[in-house]
Amino acid sequence: TAAIARAAEGLIARHDEGQGAMALARRCARALSADQRFAIAPHALTEARLLLFAAIVECEGGIALDDVLEALIGPHDRDRFALLRVMGLDDAGAFQVAEMLAPVTGLADGGDAALVDFVEDYRAFDAEHAVQWLLDRMSPRALADKLALLDRR
Repeated sequence: TAAIARAAEGLIARHDEGQGAMALARRCARALSADQRFAIAPHALTEARLLLFAAIVECEGGIALDDVLEALIGPHDRDRFALLRVMGLDDAGAFQVAEMLAPVTGLADGGDAALVDFVEDYRAFDAEHAVQWLLDRMSPRALADKLALLDRR
């Protein structure tokens, strides 16, 4: 009977996860064509629909949804720059996103000057850097560790 209870709990948990916000965002992103995803992504982000944006990036870029969210709200601007650049946000969109996320990322502590610096740094972050960031995120961790070891030799 304990095995039946565990199986039932597992089934309920999978069902609950399937109805959660992340699962719904993933289903929505997968239902869109690639062109639609690229068209919607900047709007989703600037309208603070972070889960939908993250699910779109997951579909298009092969980066796990959790990693996308970490890049958006984590401590490193470089991750945000790369993510925004890969998804085609212009300077105005990047400013809007920085302003929206400022309370979470710590950018709010620097005031307007920090936002201006963010956009200036974003302008300097080109597509080549963004693609390299994306490739780094897409490669398996074990492979990256082995390549780092080979580079040290």
